[in-house]
Amino acid sequence: MPPGPSPNLDLAAAAAADDVVLEVVAAVWQPTHHIHKPLNVGS
Repeated sequence: MPPGPSPNLDLAAAAAADDVVLEVVAAVWQPTHHIHKPLNVGS
């Protein structure tokens, strides 16, 4: 790992990975969250 653009690329990759993780978490969490709400209301 040569010191130079690597840290910036790592930060950009980490930021992109964070965005992907947030999107995946939102995609997984929101449906289950919406599913559990009606189930709780129904029961």
